[in-house]
Amino acid sequence: MTVAPVKITATDDEGPIHRIQGRVQGTPETIDDMGVMQIYGLASHAPVGTDATAMFVGGDRANTVIIATGNQKYRLRGLKSGEVALYSDEGDFVKFRRGKIIEVKAQEELKIETKKLTIQSDEIAIKGNIELDGNLSATGRVNWSATGGGGPSAQDEDRTRE
Repeated sequence: MTVAPVKITATDDEGPIHRIQGRVQGTPETIDDMGVMQIYGLASHAPVGTDATAMFVGGDRANTVIIATGNQKYRLRGLKSGEVALYSDEGDFVKFRRGKIIEVKAQEELKIETKKLTIQSDEIAIKGNIELDGNLSATGRVNWSATGGGGPSAQDEDRTRE
């Protein structure tokens, strides 16, 4: 036997190689210290209970590598043919959708940290409150459509400022 399905029973992602303990499905066998093979640039830490595929190099149970993992409980459903997604067990995801759409969902917070952020778009729509810690510069028109602290008065509503 060179390949077998396993169920992850413990994980250790502290060292240079992500390691798991797994129970070989259909047998009473549990194997410790199996290395998880990951694709460069992508990293994951599958939770306990995840299904995995173990490859026993040269048929040797002491030389085992996990080559794939999948968790049916958290797997995203409803993707169309050709769509790709990154996701977590908490419901966060990045989906590359048909129609050239990228959809991002963060359940609590989306944090972007960079020296400079440039967004180029024909239209930007933001729903919700905006907090700005710094200066705001605008070229073109600034249209006031509602009042708020420090903004225009009620009589200035819907007035364009230049």
